[in-house]
Amino acid sequence: MAQKKKVYKIVLCAVRGQLESRATAKKAIQIALEHEASLHYCYIIDVEFMKSAAPTLAPIRQVYRQLEEMSEFALSILRDRSIEQGLEDVDYKILKGEIPRQLIDYSLEINADVIVLGTPIMKSMGKSVFTPKQFDAFVEKIKSEIGIDVVEVRPKVNNDLKDFPGYGKSSD
Repeated sequence: MAQKKKVYKIVLCAVRGQLESRATAKKAIQIALEHEASLHYCYIIDVEFMKSAAPTLAPIRQVYRQLEEMSEFALSILRDRSIEQGLEDVDYKILKGEIPRQLIDYSLEINADVIVLGTPIMKSMGKSVFTPKQFDAFVEKIKSEIGIDVVEVRPKVNNDLKDFPGYGKSSD
């Protein structure tokens, strides 16, 4: 007996604001187009790393506001590119707080059928939110406890800008 293909109505794509998120966004667009689904992007600002900074050394509110503005800009570009590629229902939201909790809460809020996530990338500078083992456990939690499908995308570390149609083209 042939297995019935799942139908997704709402696709959630979490991006981290780095070039490697392009592959994740491309996959989310592809899934949304295939299923004629709505696509929701989210970016989660977690400023835990700034709690240890002395208030006199780092204007935390100003840094936070700048993170919000950069996130808004990046997500609006993703929305526009998604619409240019044929999607009609595209939205985004900037969330604040602990990344795993915010992602789960938002996926439930919008009744997401599938979440598209980029796998952790270990770079020489900084660290990923999740280790690969933590990421696997988080994905399993989403699938088993919440019942939402997860599509994992392994980004290329040195993506070519041509991977994302329209990216890098100047229209100004």
